[in-house]
Order: sequence, then C-alpha cells, then structure tokens
Amino acid sequence: MKILIDNHPVESGLPEAKDFSEFCARIMEILLADNLSIGSCEFDGIPVVNLEEAHDLFSRCEICRIASVPLASALEAALNQQCQKARQLEGECETLVTEALVGEPAEVAISWQLICEEIKLQVGFLPRLSGLLTDAQVTHIIDRQLAELGKVMWELHAAFNRGDTMGISDSIELRLLPWLRQSRAFLESCRQLVSTLHD
Repeated sequence: MKILIDNHPVESGLPEAKDFSEFCARIMEILLADNLSIGSCEFDGIPVVNLEEAHDLFSRCEICRIASVPLASALEAALNQQCQKARQLEGECETLVTEALVGEPAEVAISWQLICEEIKLQVGFLPRLSGLLTDAQVTHIIDRQLAELGKVMWELHAAFNRGDTMGISDSIELRLLPWLRQSRAFLESCRQLVSTLHD
C-alpha cells in the first residue's frame, strides 16, 4: 500500500499492519512526533466514515491519503464531542431519577444498562488525554475516577437487586449525577486548556 500524509509519501520501512487499528496506531506514532493527528483518511479515494467501513477498505487498499491536523485541534474537537455527550448522559440520568420511581422495572433496567454503556465510553475516552497530560496524570485520574464510580455502581447494583426503587432513584440523583457533573467539569477544563494551545 502506498501511504501519503499531506501529499508526502511515507518512507518505506513502515511495518505492514494486519488491520486498520494497527495501521492507525503506526500512523499516529509518525504524526505525534510532529504534534499532529489524523484529520481525515481515505482509501483509494473513498473517505473513511466509520470504523466498520475503514476495516473493509483497508484490507483491499492500494493508496491511502491522510490529511493531518494539529494535535491540539483534534483533541479540542474530541473534547467538544465528549462534553456534549456528557451533558446528554446527565439528562438521561435526570430522567431516570423519576422513571425509577414510577416506571416499569424492566424498562428502568434497560435504560440503566444503556446508561452504563455510555459511562464506559466516557471513562474509555480518558486515555486519549495523554496528548495533553502525562501518562502518570492520566493513570491517576482514571484510577481515582474508577474507584469513585465503583462505589456508586456497587450501591446502585445493590438497590436494583433489592428492587428498591427509592434507593435506585436516590443513588442516581445523589451519587451518580454529582460524579457525572464532576467528570464533565474536568473534561470542560481540559477543553479550555486545549483551546489556549492555539494561541
């Protein structure tokens, strides 16, 4: 495969990647050396829109064109998206506070499972801050946030097992929502910090 980054050919010697994820990791190593990130990517003239398509296109590609963006711009865009998702997640939890008291238990359980998946994605985003914070700082933040989240989740799990609708509602309102708001505030402070890197 011929690889062009900003219309410059990548020197031969880049180890062959077995899949798109590995390919991305290798390209990011090259870009990060210059404080850059992947802005867009196309395989044989077809822009990459999602991961499923990317894996398919990568497997039969002859020419890959990558346009770079400054690392700060990519991180700011990712943080904007995460802050928006965090606000939506808070809204879903606020709704569940009431639903837990008046809704059908099966529906409440489904809503809770969806919220859990979104929380996992939010926590899973944190390692990407290694472009802004040191690896040690990121690890500390993740460990601290996971420890706090674990306590809240244990409490909610116990309330669900007891069928304690009041306990579920209270735990979401008094424990989970404050954790989510604190997490969003941290992401917003990171976004503000990244925005100053453009100056």
